[in-house]
Amino acid sequence: MKGVWRGVFLGAVLCLVGSGAFAGGPLCPIRKWKDPLQDAQCVVLDSLILSGGAVQNGIWYLGASATSDRRGFKLGFFAQWVGPTWAFLSPGKAMTFIADGDKIVLTCTGSDGRRNITDTGEAFETTFCEASPEDLDRITSARRVLIEIKGEVLTQRARLDPADLSCLLAFQDVTRGIAAVGMK
Repeated sequence: MKGVWRGVFLGAVLCLVGSGAFAGGPLCPIRKWKDPLQDAQCVVLDSLILSGGAVQNGIWYLGASATSDRRGFKLGFFAQWVGPTWAFLSPGKAMTFIADGDKIVLTCTGSDGRRNITDTGEAFETTFCEASPEDLDRITSARRVLIEIKGEVLTQRARLDPADLSCLLAFQDVTRGIAAVGMK
């Protein structure tokens, strides 16, 4: 899919420019929109670069998404790898947060079917992991959060820095407004 990486990058830049700063917080790439075709409200926190994310000349990204429609409220995280080789992000219990010593293990889709080559010839892959509002509460209320993302070839371990946690908190605040819609 030619141009996929360019579109993701441009989308992230536009979100950064359009999102503005949240009161008392850093500039967070959060988008919120209503999908009239699905009668759904959506919120996405786009691609935070993980601290220590530069590995083997590649970069790890972490994002979050929430959707609320008549079927209910869905929340999750996504991890992306961009680098010179494939990570082959694993399906199953492949994303773990350690929030103040408390382990939160998420089930992921894996990157099978979600791998592309960027315009610059780099590997680009994504995995989606289901989470609950309680999982997000535990992460955003912690002082120290570590994350591990497992791939068959590469595994990333990083610490979420204060700016990352602040963005997750801002994301959580925005999702509270749409969670109630899915419960009606």
